Amino acid sequence: MTTIKWNQVRKFLEKMADDVHSFISPAAMQAEDDVVGTGESGDIVSKLDRVAEAYIKKYLIQNSPYRCAIIDEGTARLTPLHEHPQVVYVVDPIDGTRPALMKTPLYSMCAGAYAADDEPILGNVKAGIIHSMINERFSFERGHGVWRNGQPWKWSSKPAPGLADLRIHHDFAGGIGTLAMEYMAPFAPSYRKGFMVLNSCGIATVQLLTGGVDAFTQIGNRIRRTWPELDPIYQVFFGDLAGMHIWDLAATAPLLWEAGLLATRSDGTSLKQAKLNDQTRPLQGYDVVYAADVAIHNFVVGQLDRQEQRLLADRQATIDHALMVYDLAS
Repeated sequence: MTTIKWNQVRKFLEKMADDVHSFISPAAMQAEDDVVGTGESGDIVSKLDRVAEAYIKKYLIQNSPYRCAIIDEGTARLTPLHEHPQVVYVVDPIDGTRPALMKTPLYSMCAGAYAADDEPILGNVKAGIIHSMINERFSFERGHGVWRNGQPWKWSSKPAPGLADLRIHHDFAGGIGTLAMEYMAPFAPSYRKGFMVLNSCGIATVQLLTGGVDAFTQIGNRIRRTWPELDPIYQVFFGDLAGMHIWDLAATAPLLWEAGLLATRSDGTSLKQAKLNDQTRPLQGYDVVYAADVAIHNFVVGQLDRQEQRLLADRQATIDHALMVYDLAS
């Protein structure tokens, strides 16, 4: 039985991420990219996504230090690339398809890796990489630390900010925008110093690690779960897409854990049992809170919970308002 050297896997992922970045960046800035459909997750897929997925699969076949399989956004399935794979890579070639389509370099390539004979859950990811398109690269090896642009790196904590100074990155891809913003209303004072709405978990993670933001939320799946009466909006505008999927989490959450930051579901419960090889259809979506420290995390989770209870207190009014905004009221 082969013993996997995860330091070797991490270094391989760093090299792969550099090469993917060099391959994707010119194409993203020059090509006239278009949405070509949806993947099995229900998320949008562009021409550039398809090109990047094909490039990465070929790269893994030719260069992976161990026999491997892949789970990617395009197929949402475990796909062996060699016989008897030893390592499984969970890859999002372009985390932030929408920014990429808009020619805005606020997207990233993300990948996590776990042993093929381990239980396929998020807590078993052993190494990973985030490479942003603004040349910021973080990698990790479980139990051995984090590297920034190839150099060992440690998180430097700072005092938790007050509400007026909280800088928050919010992603509501696959969520009902008007309702998502109602959930975020308690954070209104933070608008003054920093409030970003951007569909890219990888970029949010890099922002957290570099001190650009204090917290990240994605509550699309929470909204769909809590407000089933609003399913007509999803059917018209979003289909099966709701929240984040495992390739959004496979590198980002374990990297934050390794650095000493927090990554949980949006109600504060653990993500470590999240399934990497999910065979259900439609796929389960995840709602999350990532935060720089416990105080910020607990504050954000608490505000989301309290605001949800306020909205539920007049459930029908909330539903009617959302349907009206999307012009689906009867």
